[in-house]
Amino acid sequence: MSEGEARPNPTITFKLEIFERTESGQWGWVPDPEHPETAEYVYSPTQLLRALVAYATMAARIMSSKVGRFRMLAYERIRGALVGHYEWGRSSETGRLLPACEPWTHWITAPTAVAA
Repeated sequence: MSEGEARPNPTITFKLEIFERTESGQWGWVPDPEHPETAEYVYSPTQLLRALVAYATMAARIMSSKVGRFRMLAYERIRGALVGHYEWGRSSETGRLLPACEPWTHWITAPTAVAA
């Protein structure tokens, strides 16, 4: 990107949700109020996977010991489509948060238009 060239808008929004009892008494996924959503520049499937893993790993290290389970979600910003998911749970043996599954990503190519 050359000097003076406009930087494109972030392409992916990462959101952290924790699994906890809701106001209705049911268990469910709710946004983590301590960790706001983050916009990031991601331009390839490889970058998406790396960013998803990096953000989830950082969240696991700073997450409160009261949180037993969380998931990091990645949304495509233009369409709002879910493009990534990585869930973590607390180990009963070590007390640490560990991946509960493999990270899932689905790369959506940018829409294109043909000139008339």
